[in-house]
Amino acid sequence: MIDLRDLPALCGDHIRRLGEIYRSLFPEPEKEGAFEAGLRETADCVSCRERRTGRYLSPRMKAKICVVGEKSSEKSKVLSPFVLDNFDDKYIQTIGTAVSKKRLSVKDPGGSGQMELNLTVWNILYNRGYRELMKEAYFYGARGALCVVDGTRKSGLDAIDDWASGLFEVNGNIAMAILVNTKGKSRDNIVEETEVAAKAKTYDAPYFFTSTETGENVELAFHNLAERIVADRFQRSGVTKEK
Repeated sequence: MIDLRDLPALCGDHIRRLGEIYRSLFPEPEKEGAFEAGLRETADCVSCRERRTGRYLSPRMKAKICVVGEKSSEKSKVLSPFVLDNFDDKYIQTIGTAVSKKRLSVKDPGGSGQMELNLTVWNILYNRGYRELMKEAYFYGARGALCVVDGTRKSGLDAIDDWASGLFEVNGNIAMAILVNTKGKSRDNIVEETEVAAKAKTYDAPYFFTSTETGENVELAFHNLAERIVADRFQRSGVTKEK
């Protein structure tokens, strides 16, 4: 009798092939013979060997991220040129969040080329008054967060603390990146970089200055966040890095 619990780690292709044999209507002796023959083939399969030795990481990954920030940060304007809209305005008004997509290619932490990361981007639109009520519904399952702040206000950085508190309470310490929207103002009219750096250090988060006029560094912030999300998954999976 074939016991699937005794199978070693296998690639998806061989799992499908052996599954077809297992579900077949062959007499039991023939089924076992075909199954054993199929299992022997996996010894020459590179993907199967990688799974068995702990060096496997899927070349594709999906993850949810949240984009947070106060209304004055103009995060929707900052974000919109760099994402693909996923739902219409009526749906957005219903759930209080704009859901979009972002596809990125990042370096595989295992050293075997590039990984494709498909992000579901939740731009949280509700204001501070609803945060405690809705944070579980909106934040749950997020692997990372992009925090956009109003760089023209001295108090702009303070909003990070409230957002981060809710995100971390629901998901634990997830990766975060900070975008400071200067709105095209001169250096004399925006928050000091030393203050931004100090706040970013608190959350072990990189920071980037951007503007709704130029969109500078937004793509860079996305890539940085994506790399940290992939690296976190790599670390949690216990995959051995190739030498």
